[in-house]
Amino acid sequence: MKLYYLAGSCALAPHIALEHSGLAYEAVRVERGKQSAPSYLAVNPLGRVPALVTAGHGTITEAPAVLFYIADLAPDTALLAGAGTRERYEALTWMAYLASTVHPALGRLWRAERFSSEATCVGSVERAAADQLAGDFAYIDKQIADRDWIVGKGLSVADLHLFVFGRLGLRLTPSTREFPNFYRHTLLVADMPATKRAMAHQEIKLEGPASGPG
Repeated sequence: MKLYYLAGSCALAPHIALEHSGLAYEAVRVERGKQSAPSYLAVNPLGRVPALVTAGHGTITEAPAVLFYIADLAPDTALLAGAGTRERYEALTWMAYLASTVHPALGRLWRAERFSSEATCVGSVERAAADQLAGDFAYIDKQIADRDWIVGKGLSVADLHLFVFGRLGLRLTPSTREFPNFYRHTLLVADMPATKRAMAHQEIKLEGPASGPG
């Protein structure tokens, strides 16, 4: 398998999952701004990461789908509960929420100019995104107030997906540090050997740039 990633992007979650699973894979770095290069569009015509090229299932894209595939391929890791269980659908719910609500808000915060044709409105887009993220962080913080992991009693792919946003949130105002349960979860995942290996490969640290992705 080949995992295509941008350093520090949502592709970090499947990178950690692959390290944790022990599956054989190759990580291929896509440089920021090069997602639309013909060579990468041949992998994923949408020009986005992650993209996981597999031997038997073609190229899988979108972080939740890639994470589910890895978990199903390595059932002994218990990164995803079995079909028909409550925990499996809770994990899917969390990952859909992160992908459809939290991630787009970060896009509006850091790429506000893409969401308004009027330069005078950019600040308003940024403020609305920041307000939404503060509410999302508060919601997440409340949901994990009495637990280590986001679903059930053990690590799941939903935790790895959440870690991406816990890490990115460290550079926001308010920071995820201000949400003690969320911050505790971020540090818990950051301390995993698989996380350390994936981040070392991507050449990123828990504390990333002052703002923006990476």
